[in-house]
Amino acid sequence: MKVLLITMSWPEKADYNLYTDLMQEFVEHGHQVTVLTANEWVNKQKTHLSYENKIQVLRVRTGNIQKTNKYCKVIFSFLANPQIIYAVHKYLENQTFHLILFTTPPITLSPSVVLLKRMYKTKLYLLLKDIWPQDTVDLGAMRKGGIVWLVFRYLEKFTYKSSDYIGCMSKANVEYVKKNNEYLNNKIIEECPNSQKIRDSIMIDREFIREKYNLPKDKTILVYGGNLGKSQGIGFLVDIINSYKDDSDYFFLITGSGTEYDFLYKSINSMPAQNAKILPWIQKKEFIQLIQACDIGLILLDKKNTVPNFPSRMLTYLNAKIPIIAAVDKATDIGDIIESAGCGVKTCHGDIDGFRKAAEKMNQSEETRKLMGEKGHQLLLDNYSSDESYKIIMEHFQEEEQIEKEIEKEIEEQVEKQNKVMNGHNRFNNYVPEGRVSSINKIKSFILSSIFKLINFICYGDLPTTYYLKKGMKIGRNFHRQTATKFDPAHCYLIEIGDNVTVANNVQILAHDQSARVHLGYGKVGRVVIGNKVFIGAKTLILPGVIIGNNVIIGAGSVVTKSIPDNSVVVGVPARIIGSTSDYLIKYKKELLTKPKFNKSYSNSRKLSKRQKAKIIKTCKEGYAYIELGKVIEYGRRKQTLHDK
Repeated sequence: MKVLLITMSWPEKADYNLYTDLMQEFVEHGHQVTVLTANEWVNKQKTHLSYENKIQVLRVRTGNIQKTNKYCKVIFSFLANPQIIYAVHKYLENQTFHLILFTTPPITLSPSVVLLKRMYKTKLYLLLKDIWPQDTVDLGAMRKGGIVWLVFRYLEKFTYKSSDYIGCMSKANVEYVKKNNEYLNNKIIEECPNSQKIRDSIMIDREFIREKYNLPKDKTILVYGGNLGKSQGIGFLVDIINSYKDDSDYFFLITGSGTEYDFLYKSINSMPAQNAKILPWIQKKEFIQLIQACDIGLILLDKKNTVPNFPSRMLTYLNAKIPIIAAVDKATDIGDIIESAGCGVKTCHGDIDGFRKAAEKMNQSEETRKLMGEKGHQLLLDNYSSDESYKIIMEHFQEEEQIEKEIEKEIEEQVEKQNKVMNGHNRFNNYVPEGRVSSINKIKSFILSSIFKLINFICYGDLPTTYYLKKGMKIGRNFHRQTATKFDPAHCYLIEIGDNVTVANNVQILAHDQSARVHLGYGKVGRVVIGNKVFIGAKTLILPGVIIGNNVIIGAGSVVTKSIPDNSVVVGVPARIIGSTSDYLIKYKKELLTKPKFNKSYSNSRKLSKRQKAKIIKTCKEGYAYIELGKVIEYGRRKQTLHDK
């Protein structure tokens, strides 16, 4: 299945988050994944398509949507809609998708997402990570009933109605969406929580990490990591730190970014007690090591919130095996979840006494914290692994996959039956008594093949494969080539061909370019690498510097100027992707079940009888038919040992 993820939270190649983990699950289960994400002005990069960890990533140049003020965020996220549509038209026009995953925020991208859904005629699964505009109303940044609120509320309803499935972060989220959107009675709204790939914890030296960040080695460290915004109620965190100014057993560490970072930085540095430290946002791997060196993780949600938020930072604490104190609002169920799992304590946001009691409970002994941490890690394994999220999403598409598997199974059974019949026929016709191997037939075969090669060389300049092998060209097993194929005799040592490759008539592969020779006196050379299971159609031209992936089909008459990713069907001048090999083969297999078929005896045109020809002609008047192919002439067969050596 081909999946398109649309999100603004896709990190660079070296980093990962909950979305990269989820998409890797799709890749590991054999699906093709394309990600559409923002490439903000601050990055100083143009729109470009690349491949990152077997995932096709289209980074669309937009304004600064994430790291900017709220006005620019809204304006540029609206303007991103036409930029997304243009980029998709340019880079993904000829591709198809069976499922679109869309993550919110921002909900302002909904128009382009719904347009893509209609354009590709596919299903849309909404991963609801933020409920707008009510979140903003709770914080006093937007007036309910105003013009701005009406615009965002309309976008919210439009998104919900256009989605085939809505995945919420928790049961409280599901109930909230259903209660406040009664028009969605028939819509599938389910729990599809934040999740991550389960990774083995890296063994760290706690004392070394604490020394590295200048943290006390003999105190219980309470850490808050993540977004520092208004919805977290950061003012309460300042009050908590102040309440511990005379307590030498505890130390507070804050790391992250957000609108409240400057306020928190000034507040902490102006405190005389110096029982807290704030760090700017750090890299993921360093952040995880830092969390492991701490003792208690903190989750904060402002008591003003009426929307049940569910911070993803909880997953980091669970994976690090440290207990959690959740000082949260009444709407969310995150505190109830960690308490019922025995891995944390829930307290009300704003209740300092309740917070101190929770901290004292966890600080009774190191064994208590260790036991709660183990229970938290089990909660992560049971409910918040990316594999579980994958299963929740794919449960809606199991029926379609089952149909495809049944088609493939039926085709395999038919092919197996035909092979049995043909093998029996061949054994009967080709039976030679033991000890009577005809030397005359060997001589005939040698003479005819030599004459055939000589004619090809005279007529087409077609050099034998052995020539290319001796000159340094690398050829894999089961390599087939037809007449008039040329592999750049002077630079064939730069050409590498994988296993199970078929090259049709009049194909040329060049490893050099002398277009500037007259003007500059220089020419270019470049490698050409062809992967496994590749078919190259007749009269195709492949230019230097091209890398062709595995499972690729190149249509006849194509000019390949750029590299081709795995599992692609390309055609044209210059060649461009028109679909995937898997989709092409599924279509081919479905037609095999309904279209007329002829066995191998019809594949040799020189031995066809008039009756057989008439039968094919009659059949093709009503459309095309399928012929079971015999073996293609294998030029490199005799000298395969050369390549092996």
